[in-house]
Amino acid sequence: KNIDKTLALVEEVLKRPKFSQEDFDRVKKQQLEGVKSQQKQPVSIANNVYRRLLYGDEHIYSVPASGIEETVTNITLDDVKNFYNSYYSPSISELVIVGDIDKKDILKKIAFLESWSDKKVEMPELTSSAVAEQTKIYLVDKEKAPQSEIRIGYLTDMTYDATGEYYETYLMNYNLGGAFNSRINLNLREDKGYTYGARSGFSSDDEAGPFTARAGVRGNVTDSAVAEFMKEIKMYADKGTNEEELAFMKNSIGQRDARSYEAPWQKTGFLRRIVHYDLDNDYVKKQNEMINNMTVDRLNELARKYLPYDKMNIVVVGDKASVEPGLARLGYEIVDVDAKGNIIEDNTKIDTSK
Repeated sequence: KNIDKTLALVEEVLKRPKFSQEDFDRVKKQQLEGVKSQQKQPVSIANNVYRRLLYGDEHIYSVPASGIEETVTNITLDDVKNFYNSYYSPSISELVIVGDIDKKDILKKIAFLESWSDKKVEMPELTSSAVAEQTKIYLVDKEKAPQSEIRIGYLTDMTYDATGEYYETYLMNYNLGGAFNSRINLNLREDKGYTYGARSGFSSDDEAGPFTARAGVRGNVTDSAVAEFMKEIKMYADKGTNEEELAFMKNSIGQRDARSYEAPWQKTGFLRRIVHYDLDNDYVKKQNEMINNMTVDRLNELARKYLPYDKMNIVVVGDKASVEPGLARLGYEIVDVDAKGNIIEDNTKIDTSK
């Protein structure tokens, strides 16, 4: 019932943005408050340090999602206007509509898009990413923290592929850390009681993304949790899965996918994926065929290829004084880093408030 009023706002925002100084100052202030808040949160610190290790200092993906305090402070209203003028264009835009309306009616309502001025958009080139030569523990001191945040993984060379090897790695990881009944979660949560949930997975889009295992655990079992994570990853890579787990994966994903496209937001995401990645309309059918034809041998081949446990980054954010002795016994080199991912050359007290 509000489609006409909503689209009127869409047209105004898209084609005639106001960009008032008052609004900009308010949003900038909120953003800076968010940046400062996330700098103190173990979950955000772990994610930010992990991304920096994956992508390196100069890569745009190493920048925290909320931004960096210094750069947000320096952004001006003119910067925002220039960004709009450089990157808002129908040439790189996608439109997906799901709702109780037919194509003929909606095309009339979005006719304003025909007058949206096109422009050539040049996207900046991405710099090269970092590569982990050997598995190390990167420890961020969060003094007296009752829990520790753990991130384990590396940057793959795979981009998103709905019906290729990238999708196969999703199937391979399902029994390792992609489901509630996966090995990692059953071990760390159900058996050991270290955490409320532990998981792993591959995440790529237009650019290659990482394999990541993660959990928040009680501080006093930090070293044990890291050990169990690595044990499960190594065992899965070296010894593989079995027929029982293969059957569980096939049944579980099949039943879940049957309910994956019911809600409007799910349909929108489905169509957006088709548009963005130029997929065939029946790509889900192809995925189902891949699931049905998957074998233990193929899953084990993928596990050996995409779980290089000897070349992963292990990030731990926790109380250094209590967790470091146990971590040291695991045999990995420990590198002290601050909350921004900078390596600390000496072992003096770390100020995690910055």
